[in-house]
Amino acid sequence: MTEKKRNTLIFMLLSSIADVVMTLVIIAALCVLVTFVLKMVHVNNGQVYIFSWMACFIAGIVIAVIVFARVCSHVIERFNLVDKLDERALGKYLPNGKRIQYADSTESSGQPKKRKTVMPDSVLPKDEADPWDLREPSSPPSHSDASTEQPSVQHE
Repeated sequence: MTEKKRNTLIFMLLSSIADVVMTLVIIAALCVLVTFVLKMVHVNNGQVYIFSWMACFIAGIVIAVIVFARVCSHVIERFNLVDKLDERALGKYLPNGKRIQYADSTESSGQPKKRKTVMPDSVLPKDEADPWDLREPSSPPSHSDASTEQPSVQHE
């Protein structure tokens, strides 16, 4: 196992544990806050509490996803983990703009490397003539006057 893969595995394990803990803390904080507000308003209906807690659960998950993405991005930049983690893992934790920026490693001049498109030989153009082309190789496609001529209508 290479060092990048090991670092990526450790980072993913720790970030997953932190994500679960952070999600539970956010959901619990929202539930406590909503329960406190409902007690202050003197709501005694149990269905209101159940609906409020379900809304807190959904809102907590959404908030946790947003916060987790920002925290991971900040941790990767703060501790300079771009060079230490696998590029595929960076794609999961970094926003789109930063992902493109870090996907190309920079050369010694500081400029990003240019990507080279590598295509399989089967799709590359060949110098030989196309065996399915029935025209003469040197003649351009011809459009005869007969094909554009309007059919004549005969009246009896």
